[in-house]
Amino acid sequence: MVDHVITASIILGLAAQIGAAQGRITTLVLGSDITEDLRIVSPTTVFDPDTPKVVCVWKAEGVTPGTRVRSVWIAEDTGGMAPPNFKIDEASSIASTSAKSFDKGGSFNLSRPTHGWPIGRYRVDIYLDQQLAKTARFTIQTKPGAPPPGPRILKAELGTDRSEDGQLENPGTRFAASTPQIVCGWISGYVKPGMAIRGVWIAEDTGGARPANFKINEATAIADASFERAGRSGKFTLHRPGTGWMPGRYRLEIYLGELLAQTVPFTIEAAPAAAAQAAARITQAELGTGRTEDWKVINPMKEFPAGTQRVVCVWRSQGLKPGTVVRDVWIAEDPAPGRPANRKVAEGSSARYTHGAFSLTSSSSKGLRAGRYRLEIYFGDDLAETVSFTVKAD
Repeated sequence: MVDHVITASIILGLAAQIGAAQGRITTLVLGSDITEDLRIVSPTTVFDPDTPKVVCVWKAEGVTPGTRVRSVWIAEDTGGMAPPNFKIDEASSIASTSAKSFDKGGSFNLSRPTHGWPIGRYRVDIYLDQQLAKTARFTIQTKPGAPPPGPRILKAELGTDRSEDGQLENPGTRFAASTPQIVCGWISGYVKPGMAIRGVWIAEDTGGARPANFKINEATAIADASFERAGRSGKFTLHRPGTGWMPGRYRLEIYLGELLAQTVPFTIEAAPAAAAQAAARITQAELGTGRTEDWKVINPMKEFPAGTQRVVCVWRSQGLKPGTVVRDVWIAEDPAPGRPANRKVAEGSSARYTHGAFSLTSSSSKGLRAGRYRLEIYFGDDLAETVSFTVKAD
């Protein structure tokens, strides 16, 4: 027993010596601005979501040269926007040989995310080397009487797939022409139930292969009650065309209702010359209400009146090998009572490979249901073309 007491005393003595050698943090003050002489302007621990930055000023005592002062910013609870006690960022500085001047203190700051701070509880931990020296907690909340934060996209990143736990595979903004699909994982906040979250994929510049700013595809998610809190996630996916992407600049636009909330640019890189292949592609995909015997569209349009019974697409291809099956898949993008968004309403195929026509016919005397649709044309199992259209309401 005596040996244990002596050992414990030695350990405690060493710890005291180490603590004395490192010094201590005497004060830690938070605010949104700082003066040149390291004073916080209007100290506070409560900030609104649009605060440009949160600043902490610390003062130390007895810090020895070479000691690292480190700040770690933690989101303790943001209502699901991030995992509990999520580390946002950290920074550090090291005491120089003039340690007394270092005792005067210093500052660290954390800048506001692009679309504002998520409401919740936060803290900043200050370490001297590896020892936690002091903690200051703060809250992000709306001002009394202020309206709640507006709907926003808090995060949007691209990759080649997304796992069930929300992690992106191969994240980045540059993709090869052979990439099977491009996935955008996004996180929204404060979106009201019923609001449409819409992703629009745009080919900005493909060297003339498509018109500039050509809309490739779009998809829509309808918010339910869970979207009102920060941190509700989802994804938009764009599949590779049959013979690979056309090299160039692209972007994904994310809309909340009719408001453009976020733009995510990306690039498709050209395939190496040795891997380049003759491009099999759709050269024409035009919609209307019918076709002539010589394969011309009757009443070409992309917005069809209420009561439309039939939509016809006349298509032509180039470079397609004989025997390739050309398939049509018709998608209703908007949800209907008891039916989800982006549901398949019809599909078929054609033995023709140079040109042909596909059609979508209503089973109701009232015509096709009002809303947004798209036609996906496949070469075998590869998506070759997408054509979007709308049926107007009464």
